[in-house]
Amino acid sequence: MLESNSQLEQIANLLGNKFSTRLRFNSTTSEFTTSFSTPIQLDSKLNYEIGLLSFATFNIVHNITETNNKFKVGSIVHQGKGMGFEGTLFEITPGAYELDKELFARMQKMIFDKYQVDGVDAEGKKIKVSPIQLKVDRPTARVKLTIKKPYILQFACNKERNPSGCVETLTSDLGKFLGFEKDSYSEDSTSEKTPNISDITTVNVMCDIVQGSYQNGSRDQCVYDFPYGSVPHGYRIIQVTNPPVYVPIMSRSAIYDITIKIVDQKGKLIDFNGEAISITLILKQV
Repeated sequence: MLESNSQLEQIANLLGNKFSTRLRFNSTTSEFTTSFSTPIQLDSKLNYEIGLLSFATFNIVHNITETNNKFKVGSIVHQGKGMGFEGTLFEITPGAYELDKELFARMQKMIFDKYQVDGVDAEGKKIKVSPIQLKVDRPTARVKLTIKKPYILQFACNKERNPSGCVETLTSDLGKFLGFEKDSYSEDSTSEKTPNISDITTVNVMCDIVQGSYQNGSRDQCVYDFPYGSVPHGYRIIQVTNPPVYVPIMSRSAIYDITIKIVDQKGKLIDFNGEAISITLILKQV
């Protein structure tokens, strides 16, 4: 009799109106938890799926941040009985930069305002120029660095004493970002690697109640993903799925809260720099 009742319940669930609800979220951070004032009641005997209906934000992802925006320019000078480096620390305003037209132009302008050497323009006329020039070599996609002696470009230094005797430490990932492997350069060079303009290849919307999603053979909690770079910096990113692609959720009798993360292909949170993020999910009974 019990088995018969169970079969009747299954038939009723198949024929009846199935549960479905829309979940809307708004945030200015790429990781947030939303608690429901009234928990979403589910039947632990039934199966449920969730899918992303829409995702919207602005592409305000910086490739120059506080971790890779510093460099130093100077030269070797006599200090007492020894030699030491004396120079100026420069900081680039964080933002999204193209290399030639934006980043290199800004770096060279900063250097030019402090240090100048003799040079010539396109017509051969003598002018003052920055002692350090950077440009992309298109055939190899690497960065070419031109330096006028005795100047030195530093991306990082471990220990150094300034005139007051204090130890200065410069750490920056700008060199790695541009493809340079050494901490400092004193002569014309080409970057050992190609520049890493952006680490992000994929935007992944993660949801902590999801199961059954995989990346590189390992299970994760991705409800939706899409390629990064489909719109230029400053433009709105809009993803609308019709129909949504659903993934199963973990078996449970109720949902009290949901945690969502927006991460890249390595699982690192993507910083949209405080821009509003809107997400709509559809939760339904299978």
